[in-house]
Amino acid sequence: MNKEQDKETYNTNPDEKKSTKFDPHDFPKEEKEEVKTATDEQKQYQILLNIASTGTSEELFNYIHSIELEAKKEAKQEFEQKLNQAIIELREKIIKN
Repeated sequence: MNKEQDKETYNTNPDEKKSTKFDPHDFPKEEKEEVKTATDEQKQYQILLNIASTGTSEELFNYIHSIELEAKKEAKQEFEQKLNQAIIELREKIIKN
């Protein structure tokens, strides 16, 4: 390829408008997590349907139990993060006074 073809193929001018292509970095982190959660829930639901239609009741129970344990673990982590943040804020208030 020569230089002219390269210029046509690749945008080498940083001053030009940004591409309209989808870039996941354009969205705030919170929105990406919500999308990820929705996708995870859809996968879990599909797995539940598959087990319910082809698996045993014991397999279904075990899978539901694993989802519950995962949810409890996530809730515990979220609570610990909020608790740690509250402790930090209290320490800062004590230091200021």
